Amino acid sequence: MLRLAVRCVALRRGPVVTMSSATYYDISDMRKPYRASDDVFDVGNLVSTNPIQQFEAWFNEARAVPNIGEANAMALATASKSGFPSVRMVLMKGFSEKGFTFFTNYESRKAAELFIFEPNIIAIWIRKSVSDTPYAAAWNDPSVARSKFAVVSQDKLADENPVCSLMFYWDPMKRSVRIEGTVERVPEEESLHYFEQRPRKSRLGAIVSHQSTILESREVINQKYADLLEEYKDEEKNIPKPDYWGGYLVRPISMEFWQGQTNRLHDRIRFHKLKENEAIDSKCMHQGDRDWVFERLAP
Repeated sequence: MLRLAVRCVALRRGPVVTMSSATYYDISDMRKPYRASDDVFDVGNLVSTNPIQQFEAWFNEARAVPNIGEANAMALATASKSGFPSVRMVLMKGFSEKGFTFFTNYESRKAAELFIFEPNIIAIWIRKSVSDTPYAAAWNDPSVARSKFAVVSQDKLADENPVCSLMFYWDPMKRSVRIEGTVERVPEEESLHYFEQRPRKSRLGAIVSHQSTILESREVINQKYADLLEEYKDEEKNIPKPDYWGGYLVRPISMEFWQGQTNRLHDRIRFHKLKENEAIDSKCMHQGDRDWVFERLAP
């Protein structure tokens, strides 16, 4: 199983240099001050030795900062099993001791790279990919989908890689949190509960968009959206959740807390769960809450 990580780096601005085939923008003089050298984040500054509780403390600080528009915005990095990565911004919609939750289209690229072998997911994939084949009826019958899966989606299984990396970056605070973990779908009732809480127009948008598919033009989805607005103009009419939309839970196995320093000696404290037969290095490693350990990393 391939693991991946995501992090932020800064581009630097400088003089424009014309090259033979392109223009190179030297931005090496772009530089902003971070925190002072005496404003550190060390082991003794942890609010908790439980990384979820530490995240909660930082998240609550971030959401109270006016210049942070969406403290729950996070980069989500996935990769195919062959190792080709992709990353995009999504919104976290909840977190607990279990992990971090977000919602998306199950037919999107991210979902394909997070592909999980479950009969109902296979059925959705068959519905999308083989609607013109003899297996088209399988999406209504997960048991049939399982039996046909080996025939119609051998290549799809090769892309299975249900792990990801998340990263929150809160620039005004010069802080970020990086999370690596395994991914699973949330129960259908949880997806339905959240879907029904969304604004009606957002629910219609989820129906209209078959995410990551190629569009002929913007007008195509505009028309579909207009048609649905007309169909559901009665505010009392229920908008059904599409079967290709729902949530994922990221269960963390590693969480890193970063705080920037102007001298670039940034503070990094990483929590992770002990691997099988891994011993605690008493010189550098600290026992955290439950099965977590934590250590300081070089910047």
